[in-house]
Amino acid sequence: MQSPSPVYLSHWIHGGFLDPVLRLLQSAVDVAAANNLNELTPESILPSIEQMEKDWSAMLPQFEKKAYPFYIQEEIILSSRALQSLAVCQLLVKILARCGNRQNSNEAVGKKTKS
Repeated sequence: MQSPSPVYLSHWIHGGFLDPVLRLLQSAVDVAAANNLNELTPESILPSIEQMEKDWSAMLPQFEKKAYPFYIQEEIILSSRALQSLAVCQLLVKILARCGNRQNSNEAVGKKTKS
């Protein structure tokens, strides 16, 4: 496929596709800040499962068969945008998991030095 036209890129940016990405990115920044201060990370930093489900369901409407030529092209572009957002979210979840593991290892080291 060719590069997306500005209309499709604008729809990706303003169409709700970045909402889950931004939520996870903000969580990653908050977790990193808490790690730098050697604080415990509260669960309230992470977005709720319900909020993420709401974001994803708003992003992907129900598939409806259209009655005009090349209707499938719009569905492919919509699916591609959703997959791009999902891939970025997957990377951010891995970053959050690594930050959580780093925090757990720092706590374990702190407990060992106190003993």
